[in-house]
Amino acid sequence: MTGPLTRVVTFSRYGSTDDVGAWIAAALTREQDQSVYFTDSTEDPSTGLGEASSVIVGVPVYAQHFLAEARHFLAARQDLLAGRELWLFTCSMGVSGVNDLPRDAPDLVPAGVAHFAGRLDFARLNRAERLLMRALRQSGGDRRERAGVERWAASIGRVGACLAPVPRR
Repeated sequence: MTGPLTRVVTFSRYGSTDDVGAWIAAALTREQDQSVYFTDSTEDPSTGLGEASSVIVGVPVYAQHFLAEARHFLAARQDLLAGRELWLFTCSMGVSGVNDLPRDAPDLVPAGVAHFAGRLDFARLNRAERLLMRALRQSGGDRRERAGVERWAASIGRVGACLAPVPRR
């Protein structure tokens, strides 16, 4: 592959956001002339960020808030991320938690933000999480739509190809 390097970094408690990030990485690799490296929630999210011209961060939203690990990552790495083209996507069964971003990482201004429906498997939740989801009137199931995710990824690739390189800090 030639072209810019894109890092896709996901955080996930039960794997749904990891799956969406993998779909995005695959779509970018297939459709665009760029190198894409995918880091799921089992790996160090900071690996390779310094070499990336753009970073796509996937964050699950639980009870209308970003997963804590993702908030901490965005806040701790905001200086590095602010020097790159940043895209953000969230996954949840309800309303997006994008309002968490300015408070935790005020220097970050994503080039774009998307929200995708997620997957909720009550059998994988602990008792407290099941009670919370029921209190929030969340129903289980898999509402993810791969075609919509891939369309968003393709739009990122088209925009990214038109942008000038982001100066490094």
